Amino acid sequence: MDSLNQRHNPYFVLGIDFGSELSVVKAAWARQARLARRGGSRHDLESLNQALHDVEHADEDLATSMRWFRVPANRATSNSVGEYGLFRPAPIPIARRSEPTSREALEVMAREITAAAARRLVATATLHSNPNPYLD
Repeated sequence: MDSLNQRHNPYFVLGIDFGSELSVVKAAWARQARLARRGGSRHDLESLNQALHDVEHADEDLATSMRWFRVPANRATSNSVGEYGLFRPAPIPIARRSEPTSREALEVMAREITAAAARRLVATATLHSNPNPYLD
């Protein structure tokens, strides 16, 4: 969906899922309207009011509401977390092209990483007046 359609998609404007219940729609409208009044929303009140109207009357004109349809409309129809299917295909294993790393090589890398992290921590700590540089 291109950005022009997203700006006029009432579900996008309100920040809700397609097919959300009316109570969710109204709560989203109120939240976005508060932001718009404070100047913290990228949508103005006119756009928010139009989006609310479009969603409230979406059932009356099916052709209009379907142009805002996004797949999947109902998350319950998509794959659950950890399940593979249409919207989350299973990984395809590929053949290994390098030799496995030896335990000795892993230990050397771990020592080098630890030493580099310690050097960086010492260098960072000496540049700050605060003894703990992560509290700045």
